[in-house]
Amino acid sequence: KISPEKQPEGADSFAKSEEMMAIAHRKGVHRFEWTHQRKNGETFPVEVTLSHIIEGEEKRLYCVWRDISARKISEESLRKLSQAVEQAGESIIITDKKGTIEYTNPSFTRMTGYSNGEVMGKNPRVLKSGNQTPEFYIKLWQTITSGKVWTGAISDRRKDGSTYPAIMSISPIFDEDKQITHYVGIQQDMTEHQLLEEKFFQAQKMEAIGTLVGGIAHDFNNILAGITGNLYLAKART
Repeated sequence: KISPEKQPEGADSFAKSEEMMAIAHRKGVHRFEWTHQRKNGETFPVEVTLSHIIEGEEKRLYCVWRDISARKISEESLRKLSQAVEQAGESIIITDKKGTIEYTNPSFTRMTGYSNGEVMGKNPRVLKSGNQTPEFYIKLWQTITSGKVWTGAISDRRKDGSTYPAIMSISPIFDEDKQITHYVGIQQDMTEHQLLEEKFFQAQKMEAIGTLVGGIAHDFNNILAGITGNLYLAKART
């Protein structure tokens, strides 16, 4: 009664329990996850430990189980967070407090050309394009080491040597004692945005030139109309 008829994967609970007990008898100790059922019919996950014991000539199993609902919720939350980071469209990089790279997501590789293995254990300065001054990086480092979030525009260099514009945000990660342990940087490639911006400015420029040319043509037509009229009058008089 403390187990539903079926386990989550579809196996019959009674048959599955017989299988688990057989393993415990054979191995001595067997630990596995199981689904139990409360009196109200609600199911919940548990971790079961079956221990093989011998009392005289009888073989018995000693069972200990504990509710792991909270752990499962935490694991699911971590799984979702991990998937969000892995599948994010922005480049995400995590370093220790000294700036040594410990993690990069797939978008980092797509954006920079560097694989995770190529930058692991290195400093993010491998991306420096030389388009920022030393003072720029000093101010950035001072901001994040003071516990604040730094956000700004930056130009970085890909593995192939080409540069790209980006918007970057770097945040400190704190432990339970409010001490900085890591930094997480999120970077968005602004190359396409910059191209669209340039096209927009070019369109605005052409529109302004068109307006100017149209105005000049209108004024010139007025001048030509005056000249034509005067020539007509002069011809009529002669």
